[in-house]
Amino acid sequence: MSHTGSGVVERASKELSRRFSSLAARTRRGSTHKHERLVEIPESDREGRADADLLNGNGDWAEESRPASKPTQTMGITRGTVMDKVTNIFSNCDTTIMGNTGTKEKDINGINIPKGAVANGRAKFESQRISPEKPIRFFSRSRPGTPLLPVKAPKVPAPPDPSTPGPAKKKSNSSCSTDHNTSPEETPSVGSTRSLGRLKRWVEWSEMWQDSRLLTIFFNQFTVQERTVLAQVCKKWREVLYQPPFWKEFRPVLHCRELRLWNVSEEWMENKRSFYLSIKLRGYENVCLLHANDSDVFDFIQHYPYGAKNIHTLCLRCCNLTDRGLEALLEFLQGLYSLEINGCNEITEQGLWSSLQPRLVSLTVTDCINVADECICAITQLLPALYEFNLQAYHVTDSALSYFSPKQTGTMNVMRLQSCWEITNHGLVNIVHSLPNLTVLSLSGCSKITDDGIELIAENLRKLVSLDLSWCPRVTDAALEYIACDLTHLEELTLDRCVHVSDIGVGYVSTMLALHSLFLRWCTQIRDFGLQHVCGMRNIHVLSVAGCSQLTSSGLSNLLQLRQLQELELTNCPGSSQELVTYLRENLPNCLIVD
Repeated sequence: MSHTGSGVVERASKELSRRFSSLAARTRRGSTHKHERLVEIPESDREGRADADLLNGNGDWAEESRPASKPTQTMGITRGTVMDKVTNIFSNCDTTIMGNTGTKEKDINGINIPKGAVANGRAKFESQRISPEKPIRFFSRSRPGTPLLPVKAPKVPAPPDPSTPGPAKKKSNSSCSTDHNTSPEETPSVGSTRSLGRLKRWVEWSEMWQDSRLLTIFFNQFTVQERTVLAQVCKKWREVLYQPPFWKEFRPVLHCRELRLWNVSEEWMENKRSFYLSIKLRGYENVCLLHANDSDVFDFIQHYPYGAKNIHTLCLRCCNLTDRGLEALLEFLQGLYSLEINGCNEITEQGLWSSLQPRLVSLTVTDCINVADECICAITQLLPALYEFNLQAYHVTDSALSYFSPKQTGTMNVMRLQSCWEITNHGLVNIVHSLPNLTVLSLSGCSKITDDGIELIAENLRKLVSLDLSWCPRVTDAALEYIACDLTHLEELTLDRCVHVSDIGVGYVSTMLALHSLFLRWCTQIRDFGLQHVCGMRNIHVLSVAGCSQLTSSGLSNLLQLRQLQELELTNCPGSSQELVTYLRENLPNCLIVD
């Protein structure tokens, strides 16, 4: 018996339609019984088990008990893929279907499968004793060890209501209904009700400008000066603006001379309290006191107790503060870890000894005429956790640097010595032996430093990532050779006003692969040849050649090779013209060019 491809599909289609119709009829008759009950068949009852297997579609057991009988077709749903179901229709045929030939063996539903597959699979499944599960619709089984293969149940159309003649009514899609006798099918679902609840209503402009989320996004587009004006529009705007995220990057400056004038009347005293309250609401952690004296310090302590635990950085600028006022202020600020003293000429060595707290990790002392070597001694002895130290003092000598001890060896990473005219190469010896872990070093304005001192730094401070040698007129190309050879991790180099640096030194610097910032301001001996070496530095991001008088337009135009450049400074450069700047901006769109 042979079957053509079209005949196979036609017969399969008819047989599937007949089975689905029979299934629908059985569903209507047995609607009260949604699941068939599993029946345990005794091992001794061989005939009964064979019948149950035939009822459940497990045909091979029936084959064992009745070897001479013809395989009986069942009306149950066949487990397996769709192609298995279609092939099962013609499982009684001896001929090959779809061109499959070879030695076959009957499966449980009559499907041709390779010999030995049934036995192997059955042995595997029978070895795993699966506990009884909740019956699944359209499936029944006679053995607890027989697994159920997941088959998607066919969708059976619901029978029409016999009490209502005519075609079935469609479900209503309307969310609102005037019929009070709505059937369950026409009742809006919970999901649709929730989606309707999520619909947003129209908001008036007056309400929109009072919405906190909208105002937060809106205020982020303004500068700090503009925010101070916007905070005066209304109470709602001030409430939104007076939040720490809007002000955390800024430092308020308290003009103490003006605050003194607010003590004349009770009304002005109330304004002062409101002023300190606004500072508290904005959550400032960094405060600057300008032109303060001892009385201003005590007034600040009285009106701003919130700062005792919440101010972490304090700047004293141009203050007539004495040692007594400094001691009271630092004792009050228990959360302070960074202190900056700038232009406070009344503070002496004794004031530092009595006021400095061990919790300080950053200290900056600039332009204080009373700061000398003994002040450096107090700093090194009282601040064992010091991480950053910035000093600008005209009277500090090499002996001051000898006070640094192993206390700061593991903690200090940043040291900036600016305009320390008296420091020489001998002072650098103390630095490199006491502070070998420095990563940032500035010797700006230390005019007595020579190439020998730079060689000492390059050989011993191998962890440096930033070095500033600006205004060191005794530094020459030889110092740059030491730097290029030993400081392989250096990322930033400043050589401003190093008048003896020439194209040869720039050539040494161009071999530093980690360098990404180079400042050559007012290095008057650099020519186009040296700039050509810079054009070969593919990792350079920031470059300054301001004031380099011997650079020409032709040499500057070669900077187009630095496609990764992000900032270029050409101020006071005679070779720079407006046409050249325009040309560079067009070809380096990602670079900020300062001319």
